[in-house]
Amino acid sequence: MRFRYHQVALVADIEKAFLMVQVAEADRDVLRFLWINDPTSEVPNIVVKRFNRVVFGVTSSPFLLNGTVRHHVSNYEAEDPQFVNDFLSSLYVDDFNGGKDSVSEAFQLYTKAKSRMKEGGFNLRKWISNSEKQMQWIDQEEGVPVMEASTVSEEDKTYTQTQLGVNNSTISCERKILGLNWDIARDTFMFYFDWLVQFAKELPLNKRSVLKVVAKLYDPLGLISPLFITVKALFQDLCKLKISWNKPLNEDLALRYSSWLSDLLKV
Repeated sequence: MRFRYHQVALVADIEKAFLMVQVAEADRDVLRFLWINDPTSEVPNIVVKRFNRVVFGVTSSPFLLNGTVRHHVSNYEAEDPQFVNDFLSSLYVDDFNGGKDSVSEAFQLYTKAKSRMKEGGFNLRKWISNSEKQMQWIDQEEGVPVMEASTVSEEDKTYTQTQLGVNNSTISCERKILGLNWDIARDTFMFYFDWLVQFAKELPLNKRSVLKVVAKLYDPLGLISPLFITVKALFQDLCKLKISWNKPLNEDLALRYSSWLSDLLKV
C-alpha cells in the first residue's frame, strides 16, 4: 500500500520550542502555581508564581503546541494561502506528514516549512522522504546527512530484531510514521506478525488473553483489517456467551483461536 499515490512524501518532527513562546501578559494569571521559596526551611513560605512561557509537560500540552503552531503558520495566510493549507492539513500534533506531486514542489514545501517555522522558534528536523533525490537536496541544505540523523535508535533496533524478527538491512530502510513502519526505499507500509503470534502462544487460552492480543493490533487506516475480523468476531462471541475472563476456552473456541494464529503466520 503506497504511502502517497504518485507523490513525493515529506515527513518531519517539530522540535518543541515552548521556552521561546511567551504567554500574553493578560493571560498569565491563569497559569499561577504555588511554590516553596526555601524547601530547606523549617517554616517555608509558600509563594505564588506564574508561568510566562507556554507550558510543556502538562495534560493540555498537545493542544497548546498545536494551537501555537497553527497560530504561527496562519500568519502567512495572506502571503501564501496554499502553503498554510498544505502545512496545516498535514500536521498531527508535532509531526508533519505531507507530500507533493514532484520533487521540485516537495523541496519548495520543505524550504518554506523549514524557514517559516524557524521564524517562530521551531526547528523542523528528522526529515524523511520516499525520494532519494529529494533527500540529497535536503542533505545539502541541512549540512548533515538527514538519513544518518534520523536513523533508528539502538533501542528500536533491539526491539525490532527481538520482537519483530527484522534484520539490519530491513531496519535501515524503515522509519516510524505515526506508529506505522514505513519502508522508504519501497514506499510501503510494513506489518509484522511473528512477534504477535509468539506473544499469543505464551498466554493462557482464555478470554482475557484474546483481548490482550486484540488490543495489540494496530491498523489505524484499516489497511489489513480483513486479517483481524476472525479474532474480533471470536472475542465478540466470547462476550455473548458470557464466558468469564480466566476460564479456559473449550475445544471448539480454542481451535478457532489457534487456527487464526496459524493463518496469521502465513500472511
